[in-house]
Amino acid sequence: MGWLEEAVNSCAWWPGDILGVSEHVPDEFLSPALDWLATHGLRDAVVDDEVRLLACEGATFHHDAEDYPDRVFCVLWLEETDCWDLVFPYSGVRIELKPGVIVLFDAANPHGVVARGENEFDGENMGDNGVQTFTSINLQCAPAALQLLGCRPSEPGSLPEARHVRLCQTSGAILSTLA
Repeated sequence: MGWLEEAVNSCAWWPGDILGVSEHVPDEFLSPALDWLATHGLRDAVVDDEVRLLACEGATFHHDAEDYPDRVFCVLWLEETDCWDLVFPYSGVRIELKPGVIVLFDAANPHGVVARGENEFDGENMGDNGVQTFTSINLQCAPAALQLLGCRPSEPGSLPEARHVRLCQTSGAILSTLA
């Protein structure tokens, strides 16, 4: 996996950033997520063309509503060099990240990757082992995907429309609602 290390080290980036490593995802990194989607009837019907291998050293709190409106992400965590959690502050959900964990979530749901047990992102405290990789698959917000997430297309959320919300990158708190 020297190509992966080379891709990660080929540009300047910081803890909290999410780095696009490759748009070609090796089958060994993709098959488990596609197989999982297939068990829920989602593999062929709703997968977008965008499938990427990504890397991060934690992730500041953010939402992806502007770049990926009406999309659901399927993320397969590939490694564990540090103990991190994926946190959704407005849903009250915390997921321990370790190899093989698959998470399906609305791209507009605010989220961040923090040190295990913490509630805020601290770039200085993300660990000594550095970067971890994951596969991300974009899915259309088809009825089957929404049903699996337990929501309906017309169901109003508890937050203002996500693409109009600016979040604190450290805590995930709403800083302002844009017009």
